[in-house]
Amino acid sequence: MGIEQNDRKVLTFVDARQDAALQAGHFNDFIRIGKIRSAIWNAIKDSAEPIDNTRIARMVLDNLHLEVNDYSIRQGLRGGRANDMKNIMERYLSTIIYDDLAGNWTVIMPNLEDCALLNIGYKYLHDEITGENNSERLYDIPELEGLDDEQKEEFITQILDYLRHKLCIYSSERTIQAVKDTSKAVRENLKAPWTLDESDTIDEANELFITNPRRRNAYNLESGGYRSKLGFFIRDYIEKNTGRTIKNEEEYTHYMTSLFEALSNFIIHENGTYQLDYGSILWQAGDKQHIRRDLVRYRILEGGNWLDKEPNHYFQQFYQNIPLKDVCLEAKDHTGQVSKEDRENREQDFREGKFPVLYCSPTMELGIDIKDLSVVGMRNVPPTPANYTQRAGRAGRSGQAALVYTYCRPRNSHENYYLTHPEKMVKGEVKAPRMELVNEELFRTHLHSTILALCPITELSDGIKDLVDYKDINNITLKDEVRVALQLTPERKEQIKQAFKQIMSDTFLKERMKDEQPIWFTEHWLNNILTNYEYDFDRALDRWRSLYKQAQTQIEEANLVIKNRIYGENSKEKRDAHMKQQRGESLRDLLLGGKQLKNKEESEFYPYRYLASEGFLPGYNFTKLPQRALLQYKSDKVEYLSRPKRLALSEFGPQNIIYNNGGKFRITRMQMLSEVLPHKFFYNPKTGVVYKDEENAEHHTDIITGESLDNNVELIKGMCIEAQDMVATETEKITCQEEERSRKYYQTKTFFSSDDPRSISECELLSPHGEHLANIRYIPSCRLTYILESRNDNNANGFAFDTKTGDWISNERLARIQEEADKNPEEADRIKFVKLFTETTANAIYIQPLKALLLDKKEAVRTFLYAFKQAIEDVFQIEGSEMGAEVMGEGTTPNILIYENAEGSLGVLSRLVHEPDAYREVVQRAYDICYNKPELTQDELNELTPADYSNLLNYYNQPYHQQIDIRLIYRTLKLMQEAKVELHRAGQTLSYDEQYAALEAARDHNSSTEYEFLKYLHDHHLRLPDKAQPMFPEEYYVQPDFMYGERIVVFCDGTPHDRPEIQEDDREKREVLEDAGFVVLAWHYATPLADFINHYSDIFTPVK
Repeated sequence: MGIEQNDRKVLTFVDARQDAALQAGHFNDFIRIGKIRSAIWNAIKDSAEPIDNTRIARMVLDNLHLEVNDYSIRQGLRGGRANDMKNIMERYLSTIIYDDLAGNWTVIMPNLEDCALLNIGYKYLHDEITGENNSERLYDIPELEGLDDEQKEEFITQILDYLRHKLCIYSSERTIQAVKDTSKAVRENLKAPWTLDESDTIDEANELFITNPRRRNAYNLESGGYRSKLGFFIRDYIEKNTGRTIKNEEEYTHYMTSLFEALSNFIIHENGTYQLDYGSILWQAGDKQHIRRDLVRYRILEGGNWLDKEPNHYFQQFYQNIPLKDVCLEAKDHTGQVSKEDRENREQDFREGKFPVLYCSPTMELGIDIKDLSVVGMRNVPPTPANYTQRAGRAGRSGQAALVYTYCRPRNSHENYYLTHPEKMVKGEVKAPRMELVNEELFRTHLHSTILALCPITELSDGIKDLVDYKDINNITLKDEVRVALQLTPERKEQIKQAFKQIMSDTFLKERMKDEQPIWFTEHWLNNILTNYEYDFDRALDRWRSLYKQAQTQIEEANLVIKNRIYGENSKEKRDAHMKQQRGESLRDLLLGGKQLKNKEESEFYPYRYLASEGFLPGYNFTKLPQRALLQYKSDKVEYLSRPKRLALSEFGPQNIIYNNGGKFRITRMQMLSEVLPHKFFYNPKTGVVYKDEENAEHHTDIITGESLDNNVELIKGMCIEAQDMVATETEKITCQEEERSRKYYQTKTFFSSDDPRSISECELLSPHGEHLANIRYIPSCRLTYILESRNDNNANGFAFDTKTGDWISNERLARIQEEADKNPEEADRIKFVKLFTETTANAIYIQPLKALLLDKKEAVRTFLYAFKQAIEDVFQIEGSEMGAEVMGEGTTPNILIYENAEGSLGVLSRLVHEPDAYREVVQRAYDICYNKPELTQDELNELTPADYSNLLNYYNQPYHQQIDIRLIYRTLKLMQEAKVELHRAGQTLSYDEQYAALEAARDHNSSTEYEFLKYLHDHHLRLPDKAQPMFPEEYYVQPDFMYGERIVVFCDGTPHDRPEIQEDDREKREVLEDAGFVVLAWHYATPLADFINHYSDIFTPVK
């Protein structure tokens, strides 16, 4: 071909890892079937006579040009053993040739007949109708009276074709025993791709009936009865061409019985059913122009004309020209779903040209070098020009020429836009990858990693089981040696601080810190993290403790049943108990590292990975609290897939399909670690606030509006259960019939709540005239509740679920269970219709627009949501996928919830509420995104396009493109630019001045230091205390002057505290507070108040 083997390769990008697995499987089966069909064509094209079933498989094998080593598991076989392998390979090819006679892949991969390359004939039929070649005329029979010879041949051929297309074909190779023998021989002796996967089957031949035999095993029966397509054809053809009418089912049965008896040269009759004799079929070359009409499948209206079917010219050329030797045609997938070892091997093999096609997810965009790559494909238009540039940049390196092609689906709004404006993707703006480096959460995790680097814990590399004593599941504690390693001496703390500050001295980071001046980064912040290091490490292991306790409890409960002699060995109770025990042991082994992956660091419970997912260590690619699906192959192989909870809810939804490693897996069961607990959810339709298991929710108040929920809440109908890990069972391999993923479509509803409403802080937006425009609330650790429902309105949109076994019940099985409810009432009672829910926590802001903000249409609210979200991403330099947004509540002016999607806190949303300057910067950016000048007249506004890809439209908001209209939010953004911002801290219901007055009234009026302290904060618009002279537990024998939140206390020491005995008493009492976990701040009157305030600037933050 003139091209070196290692240059024959194409890298194709998709946006979802399952799509990569699907496309690789589709390609490989496409090539396998294509080669076999090409070999059939090559076998028949030069043959002097038609080929029958005794020769076709051997001729196909010869034309595939395969060596025995290409398909034999045993390499190097010669002589008789090599001939044995050839015979098995022939039997395997024969099964494919047989199945291809059905001809049912006309859309995606038309067969040879649909390309006019193959004409299937029937042995001696033409001659024995016409009497040619000295043949006896066998079909001058009453059943065909009135038909001329041409019509007889057409009529009989259509009947035989019908049997063939339904695979009602008798072959000694398609009996039950022969199928088992062939399957066994192929699996044991042949290797991929010329073998049967665990999911492949060879089916027994079908049988056609005229009258249903009503036998028990009817899985392989096809109807040729009075009301079948064959029945309609027979009656219509006979009436149209002979004038005779077959009036009823009885006459039809008599006619067909007589006709099939006359066609006994081709049709075998046994036990009331009929099959086409495989030995009567002939393969002969087509003329490349004409395709035989299928008069049974397709009918024309009276007076209509037949339209001759055109051959598929693309596939005609494909089958004639596909290379059958000396060229490797194989595809593999490269995604995060593939193990690290397999990914690395595939990268290396692809570089060397050992296989030519690699389908990959965006994991291949960065950091992986594939040399000598000239062709890159994209199966869809990427989300952004940056993605396109990275993908296209994989090819044509070192100045070489390259081809980059992209598929566009015109019905997809995103792809249709770029199909019309390709230059905006190819030459579009490439935004640099963004990350908010000056981020408290990020700094905290890196400080923890610095501590671990300087104070390593030896056991950390071995597994979590080596960190804890887990003998008592109710009291799993850190081992003493680990606890000792976590305790930091003053000298060690100082060393760590110096090392961390050295890291912070990086020039770029130093400039960023200087520009942003984060109020939280203080000496006090560093000391606090070092003090709490042991406690934070210990708490990060709580999820592991909880899961281990669940697993061990499940095993013990199962053992009680297994050892109980009341239950027989084959009783249902013991079978369920063994299953429960197996699941518990599987989870326990995973937690203890007993079933490690080849690369132990890929386990989600590998300590460094686990601690990153818990937010204790940095980890940008680790999923926090993931949900898993256990893939069960038809062999003994098992594999786990992990997804973030929100994504897993639908991707691992009931009966959904997962594509992985060339196979399809169906979600069939939910792993139940304990008894399934039903939950009830009530929600406020005005705000979207949800309450779980609150029978008396109507007696609560809404955390957003503060109004009573009496008569305002609605119950989410049906039984809700929490989604657990799922089990997916392999069903079949991916075939060339599938180009797009088969998936279930569910509906997901989002709600939110807060476990600590006192932690919610708020800012009010007021117009210059004092009119209330909106409220923006910051909700730390907001609990997001996602509820998955079926789109079937029956059964409260629930999924059929077996509460004992965890099985998801298919519609077919459900119908059977309901039909047999009287016989098996226990099984029927176990089936419940459930909705699935999952909960995650994330920092969030809740924007409550009031009437004065002029967002008076739902389309305006939706447009404002995307403008504000994009502005947050731009201002704080974060990626769009790291931020989620939902419209919450009902009515014409719903509310907006924006939350952090990234693992761990990004630390940016709180700034919108707590820092007025940050709010103003975001509003200005939202305006700049939408409009290109500071002021617009009404005429200029009216002339604007509702939205396009230069402002708010993007890949991720495609479902709402028709609703987004920047003209609707112009006045809103202008009002927000002019608005005054008034901050209310968490738990604060009073205005700033009202809070100051309340504190002033509550303070000790005999203390001038308290007065000065409070007045200084107020005059400088700094955060005020939450309480003055707070009530304090008697056990501490102390009374702080002020308090922030629940853990920060402030003492204002005047001249009486200069006395030595009082100083000693202060020291002792305050040490007790610090040991109890309180943060103690003490201001002595001799210290300049400004210096004291600046030292703790992370606490005394500006509010206006």
